[in-house]
Amino acid sequence: MTCDKPWQPYTEKEAEHEERLRAALQNETIYDRSSRHIQALSQISKALSTTTFTKQILHTHRFSSAVQSQARKGTVTKEQLARRWRCSLDVAERTLEKTTQRAVRNFTHATGGRRIKPTAYQLRYPRIRTPMYTDTLHGPCKSWEGNKYLAIYCTKFQWCRGYPLKTKDESHYSLDKLFRSVGFPEAMIPDNALELTQGEFRRKLQRAQVDLHPIEAYSPNLNAAEDCIRELKRMFRRTMNARNIPAVFWDRVIMWCAEVRSHMALRHHELDGEVPATVISGDTSDISYIAEFSMWDWVWYITPADHATQNKHLGRWLGPSFDVGDALCYAVLTDTVQVVHRTSVFPLSVEDMNSEPIKEMKSEFMRKLNDKLGDRRATMNELERNGHLMVEEGMPNIMEDIPRHEPYEDDDTEEVAEIPEADETAPVEYDKYISTKVQIPVGDSMMFGTVRKRKRDEEGNLIGHTHDNPLLDTAMYEVEFEDGRVEAFYANQIAEHIYASVDDDGYTMYELEEIVDHKRDGTAIPKDDGFVMLRGRRVPKRTTRGWQICVQWKDGSTSWIPLKDIKESHPVKLAEYAVANKLIEEPAFKWWAPYTLKKRDRIIKAVKRRFHRKNEKFGLEIPNSVKRALEIDKETGTKYWETALAKEMKNIWPVFEIKNEGEKAPVGSTLIDLTIVFDVKMDFTRKARICARGDQTDPPSSITYASVVSRESVRIGLLMAALNDLDIMSADVAGAYLNADCPEKVHIICGPEFGSEYVGRVAIIKKALYGLRSSGFAWRSLCARTLRENMGFTPCRADNDVWMRPAVKENGDKYYEYIFVYTDDIMVISQNPKPILDKLNVYFLLKPESIGKPNIYLGAQILPFEVRGDPKKKWAISSEQYVKEAVRLVKEWLEKRGLRLKTKAPSVLPSGYVPELDRSDELDDERATYYQSLIGILRWAVELGRIDICAEVSMMASYSAMPREGHLGALFHMFAYLSQHNRSRIVMDDGYVPIEEEPEADFKEFYPYAEDVIPEDMPEARGKEVQLTMFVDASHAANVVTRQSRTGVLIFVNRSPILWYSKKQNSIETSTFGSEFMALKTGMELLEGLRYKLRMMGIGMEGHAHVRVDNMSVVKNSSIPESTLKKKSNSIAYHYVRSRVAADIARIGYEPSETNLADMLTKIQPGPTRQRLVQRVLF
Repeated sequence: MTCDKPWQPYTEKEAEHEERLRAALQNETIYDRSSRHIQALSQISKALSTTTFTKQILHTHRFSSAVQSQARKGTVTKEQLARRWRCSLDVAERTLEKTTQRAVRNFTHATGGRRIKPTAYQLRYPRIRTPMYTDTLHGPCKSWEGNKYLAIYCTKFQWCRGYPLKTKDESHYSLDKLFRSVGFPEAMIPDNALELTQGEFRRKLQRAQVDLHPIEAYSPNLNAAEDCIRELKRMFRRTMNARNIPAVFWDRVIMWCAEVRSHMALRHHELDGEVPATVISGDTSDISYIAEFSMWDWVWYITPADHATQNKHLGRWLGPSFDVGDALCYAVLTDTVQVVHRTSVFPLSVEDMNSEPIKEMKSEFMRKLNDKLGDRRATMNELERNGHLMVEEGMPNIMEDIPRHEPYEDDDTEEVAEIPEADETAPVEYDKYISTKVQIPVGDSMMFGTVRKRKRDEEGNLIGHTHDNPLLDTAMYEVEFEDGRVEAFYANQIAEHIYASVDDDGYTMYELEEIVDHKRDGTAIPKDDGFVMLRGRRVPKRTTRGWQICVQWKDGSTSWIPLKDIKESHPVKLAEYAVANKLIEEPAFKWWAPYTLKKRDRIIKAVKRRFHRKNEKFGLEIPNSVKRALEIDKETGTKYWETALAKEMKNIWPVFEIKNEGEKAPVGSTLIDLTIVFDVKMDFTRKARICARGDQTDPPSSITYASVVSRESVRIGLLMAALNDLDIMSADVAGAYLNADCPEKVHIICGPEFGSEYVGRVAIIKKALYGLRSSGFAWRSLCARTLRENMGFTPCRADNDVWMRPAVKENGDKYYEYIFVYTDDIMVISQNPKPILDKLNVYFLLKPESIGKPNIYLGAQILPFEVRGDPKKKWAISSEQYVKEAVRLVKEWLEKRGLRLKTKAPSVLPSGYVPELDRSDELDDERATYYQSLIGILRWAVELGRIDICAEVSMMASYSAMPREGHLGALFHMFAYLSQHNRSRIVMDDGYVPIEEEPEADFKEFYPYAEDVIPEDMPEARGKEVQLTMFVDASHAANVVTRQSRTGVLIFVNRSPILWYSKKQNSIETSTFGSEFMALKTGMELLEGLRYKLRMMGIGMEGHAHVRVDNMSVVKNSSIPESTLKKKSNSIAYHYVRSRVAADIARIGYEPSETNLADMLTKIQPGPTRQRLVQRVLF
């Protein structure tokens, strides 16, 4: 087959032969000018055809080219392999194509006279089927173990591994570690650094038969793994700052970060849902050795050589011991700054973390550690701020191009929940929640999860009690989320979110995530036929026919939905999808999508300007600086803001521990700034707060929530004071937050406001300063602990800020003493409340001028009241002062613009006014912001007892996003009404209502299991029992645009209005009966919640509640057993209400519309009609 002619591979003739040969191998036919010769040869013999002849040549001869490398000597051929393995030539050939022979030995000249030199290094470690990228990073400082650099190896799919180096010349040692722990990659791709391309590094790669492919000099963008290195740097920086780790341990931290990132299921196209470590090894990765602890965690470790009785020592976890011990051997930092390697490492238990001796041990550990570290104890932020970072020109730095994140407090300040008690309850095999799918909040987002099983405590007992009533079900369940993690939730939380995600018929409502696809059928109108002529011009056709949209729901599932349905439910999202996919010119989108997007942009632009243009509260301007505050005082001729500033500076001084000049902040403390926040309280008192910049810290969410007492609970408390002849006193805690220790480790640098002698010094924040996100939690925890441990009060299960304690009067009557806590406002109800406040004053400083009979509480006036004909003292809640001040501010605003309020306003809104039909001009930004502030004032007035304006305020609040001129005029009319009716108040009248007893409905055959469920942990009822009465009404299709009905509910306890409710119904009912029944269902839910709260406050009830509605069909269907429901759409509300009646929780009777007090909560009424109803509620 060898020819004497010279080989010329680049000639045209040779190109034709090569193309023909390739086509023959691919069973293709090449038709060219020589095809007739090929055809002639094939007619002579089939063996001479192009395809057959080529295959025979390839089968019997070996071809070589100038660019192919020569095979190793001694390489096994397919014939030899087939003979030795006893397989066919085809199998042997395919095997050689899919395998390598890197370590095969040459026996050509071997006689057996001497030993063969070992050459199996290439087989010692596995081959990794991916190239690797490498780089050398410069550390921020010399680490405690003497390392200055870090060798980084990574892949395109985010796998990475780090090896610390003392010098750059040690890079080849990291290569040995890589080979031992991972294997040989296909190729190694470094930059042009000499230590990575020459010397031992290159020789070791050649020995391992790993190709070396350096990237072009000065071209870091060619390194495809730069994003992996960048994200590794970011994770390293976040970890160092979040845990306040001294910078000298940077090498341990970045090795741990690389290991963790290599085991994360990242969204990378090459991972295909796997973790990088699984992809690189081919085996499912195990994360046991990096999942038990987090970097810098507090741990116990055991030293076997220590023969003392106490061989358990406290330490800091520094990650796995990569080169010492087995897989679960860890590196632990001792208080002598030694890194020891131990397998016997344990986390601190719940009891340990709450133990004061252990906390002292941790403080002593950190003190010794800081003493040993000396000048090297600085954190990364401090090194950078002081300019002490080690930087070498030309070397990539760990600190480069990394987003800055402020650190938060150390773990030893976390509050750890105590282990709850539990007992064995009913069997769980048939638990109703098991396998239920629920969307529930986790952190700041909603996630889908599946209820797997009941949760048990450490002793294996089930946590909580099961109950048929979700409100009383305290069982705890484990919910597994789609990302694999498992969280614990109470049954009532699960039930709440299940019911929140279904409609009135119980069907699951899905929340749309995104639009993913579209399709159309033959009925869709084409573009050419998408217009009609109307009055001489082309107008787009209004059509949605023939189009289907594929949507993805929040649970990950997808569905095809008709375009017309998606357009109605999510018009903006669909219009955006049409633009992105170039469908905007299609007739089904052309007629509506452009206008939808224009309206969206206009609304968003207007609302953004309104919310950021000006700060106001209760109609008063809130200054944004001290200068502006003093200017407002000068403009108004007052000293409100100046007085508030002086008072705050006096109160805030003890918060700080100012260090000596030159003294540094303790290790782990975060530097933050201070700011001054101005505010207006509910009674229009000006307040200045020197606050910490809480946005510069990131505490866990568990220490950032603090609850307050509800207004409903306060009303009940005032009623019980009158009913049981108890006295009331209130007080304010001076600087409430400042009583609690700061749960975060933060400090500031003193500014000129501290005085010239302190400027520039470090000041530690020792108390819960206003502004820190954990301060509210710290104060509430301290207050709760004091009331519980030092004063014997227990929190009410229905309202954790109502504290109660059993007591006995001098005459032997039993009752409960109550303490209501609203942040720093305290109200005490007892036969003798003074000793309680005196004892509370021992623990917290109460403002002397605030101690006494309540005057203002939550912005409302609290005053004694006498009902005509009843000499017994009662309490009234009045919004008179608040309303008068609000009206005054509105009048001032109008006077500046040459306007004034109406002198006559007999009704809440103008006669005949329909807000949804208002088509006046939209308000400009300034007046729209003012409209929103007026809505806020009116809503608080409703909370304080102005039930007479509740429905109208609810209606007008729905236009806050885009109010019009007519809407603002309606609010001014409402303030004119308040100006003329400003003396209204609600009285906590303890008198009983003489009401005709309704006959008991016999539903035992229909609802045999219905019963009034009594909470198992309900406290003993003390004092006199109360009577409940509820009025319910609905205005069918009241909104003339959307035809939504409005629900109104008013609940009395004895003669006292305790709860009122006015809201549009979510569904659109086709009949008055349907809207009334939906309103009754809402009212029954509110009633059950109120009954639960009364029971948990230790208040007894006189049997069932009396419910009054003005629709006889509703009365019959809910109280007469033989009555049948003809409206299937209302079946859930129907059976729910009837089951409550069957349990004798409530009995339903008829009340004419003229006397139904809930009627004023559902519709706009003429002045005389409204006043006739109001006079029966307000005084």
